[in-house]
Parts: sequence; structure tokens; C-alpha cells
Amino acid sequence: MAIVACVSTFFYHQTGKIYVGAFINALFVTWYIVAGQAIHFAL
Repeated sequence: MAIVACVSTFFYHQTGKIYVGAFINALFVTWYIVAGQAIHFAL
């Protein structure tokens, strides 16, 4: 979650809008959750 905070802060300072960082963080967190679930397979 430290990465999420850094990404939010970086994009807020670059653009002045909170929505860019929020959208990229939504993609990142979704990717993180999906990747974590993808390693489970039936034996």
C-alpha cells in the first residue's frame, strides 16, 4: 500500500487532479488481486 500512496502523490503533483492517480491505483490494485488469485490451481 506504500506504492499506492506514492503513485497517488506523484500523479497529484504532476497533474493537480486526484482522478489520474486514483484510476492508476485502481488498475494496480485490481492487477495485484487478480495476480494473487491466479497462482491457486486445483491439484
